[in-house]
Amino acid sequence: MRVLAVRLRDRVPDNSAMYKALAQLVDLDILWLDKKQQKKLNRYAGQALNTNYDCCLIDLHFKYVSKQARFLKRIKHVFLLEEDACQNYILTSRWYGKFSKFYQKLKHVYVLCSGVEVTRRLCKEGHNAVFFPKGFDPDQLYIRDSVESPSGRDISLGFIGRTKSQAYQQRQQFLEKAQEELEIECLRTVPGEDYAIALNRIQFFLSVDMGLLEYMTKNIEAMACGCVVLAYEQGTEESVLGFKDMENIVLYQDIESLKEKLNFLKKDPGLSKKIAMSGQALVLERYAYPVLAQHLSEIIKKSLQTEKTLEISSSWWQRCKPWF
Repeated sequence: MRVLAVRLRDRVPDNSAMYKALAQLVDLDILWLDKKQQKKLNRYAGQALNTNYDCCLIDLHFKYVSKQARFLKRIKHVFLLEEDACQNYILTSRWYGKFSKFYQKLKHVYVLCSGVEVTRRLCKEGHNAVFFPKGFDPDQLYIRDSVESPSGRDISLGFIGRTKSQAYQQRQQFLEKAQEELEIECLRTVPGEDYAIALNRIQFFLSVDMGLLEYMTKNIEAMACGCVVLAYEQGTEESVLGFKDMENIVLYQDIESLKEKLNFLKKDPGLSKKIAMSGQALVLERYAYPVLAQHLSEIIKKSLQTEKTLEISSSWWQRCKPWF
């Protein structure tokens, strides 16, 4: 099976480890594009995409790919790796409804979508959406030996993330309220080692994915680094992702439940440690990039064998075990 991956240079987060593992499973070629080149796929990728590949995996920014539907219609067996499709359903996002309009033009394209509920909605609209979760590089994000020292996790409650985007209005509002009632250290880091070190400094990682319909990548990245993740409960994602409240993650519904559970865990360091270790074990088993590469190869093979829409259904989740 010959696969061409069209990738963006300097992608954040860097998912190179997934493609490295995928290359061990399929005959993979990679075409690298910079930010300017991705705006003109016909010019910079046209010849490669029309070569004799079984399928093409496009891992580029939606805001540029979405303007090139006419070109993509000419390419058979296209997979779009999409981690931002949740913005299709966020009223305050500049991309509200635009993902659906774009996919409507490309009935043959498979959308690899990172949210369970978002995938269900896209499928209900008639699009070829397949749930493909976010992942992390286990060689970059892991528990450092230094955190076992007394000064290791010197930040009790920490947050790392963006708040300025229109899509993050609910996140910003809740975070401002939480800062008034809890001692939270809000950090901004650059990707790579600085980010990994910052996560290793945090004991309790506050996730504020409100209004986003899915869990952002930082949840599994924080778990991988041994944080106890306190996450806003989405309601539809947890059973599929394997998130179990007070076992491998801590779920809250409002500021009061957040404060209650945090205070309880601070009084029980043994339970906190157990939750952190269970969370790390979960993401290593399911969401490490080498694991997702295996999952991706199976999705591609099934789609090429059947040439039918892969719909989200109970039977689909069964077939995808042990991941889901």
